[in-house]
Amino acid sequence: MLIRQTNYQNDESEVQTYVNYLAGIEAGAETAVATLAEGDYEVALDYEVKNDARTTPSIGPIPSFSILPEYNSYTIRFKFSVRNGNAMVFLLDSATGSELTDSAVTENGFMVDFAKSHYLDIYVKRSVLSSNRTDLVDVRSNEPASDGTSYTESGIYTITATNPATNQTTEKVIYVGNEPLLKCYAITGYSLSEIKTMMDQGATIAEDGSIQWPESPAVAEAGDAAAEEDPSEAKAEKAVTLPIVPIVAVVIVAAGAVAFAKKGGKAAELKAKEVSDEKPKDN
Repeated sequence: MLIRQTNYQNDESEVQTYVNYLAGIEAGAETAVATLAEGDYEVALDYEVKNDARTTPSIGPIPSFSILPEYNSYTIRFKFSVRNGNAMVFLLDSATGSELTDSAVTENGFMVDFAKSHYLDIYVKRSVLSSNRTDLVDVRSNEPASDGTSYTESGIYTITATNPATNQTTEKVIYVGNEPLLKCYAITGYSLSEIKTMMDQGATIAEDGSIQWPESPAVAEAGDAAAEEDPSEAKAEKAVTLPIVPIVAVVIVAAGAVAFAKKGGKAAELKAKEVSDEKPKDN
């Protein structure tokens, strides 16, 4: 049994030879012959079949034996490839070596790590902010990546990894640089035109890339007043002032009822008096 590997750099390994391979296995057995890493493999099984065309007859204790046996030689050849089914590429910070996740921002740049998946098609595209900061300019570079390559120029990088064996694709975006607008674009999800509009309306970009709006004077004064107020006193005042409206309503209703009762009583008294002052009529 002869096995030879060709790696991703087209370097051929030494042929691994297994002598008397068939003698060491049983019919239908599965026997491992090597630890197979990524690469292309060629396998050849060379064997002979002995044909005893001429044998002597057995005479008493002497067994028969072959005279001038014939041999038929055969070869079985096949090829196969071993590929990593993963379509993943790892992006590491150039300075710290820590892994960068999708949409990460780094001032140091990043390095591409294939993680021994050497047969991926990986492309790195770099774009930069346009002069008017309302869109991305045309792509500055778009090229195949090599394992261990570092990218440190400022810009927006789109890394695309495709596995030809599975047709699966993974895409990641990394932002390199310390431009505030670039950080804001990276972490907020706003388009550049939206960020520009907010900045024209008075918004600013914080150091971490978030959008900050200035407070209005009324909001600021209300906040200062609330901060100076004692929370316990405010709570007590709230507890006292909340029932005022229903209490006042009850008082008004009660006063109205009393006035109505007095008025009705006075009218009844006057009516009774008028009746008593009338003289009885003669029959």
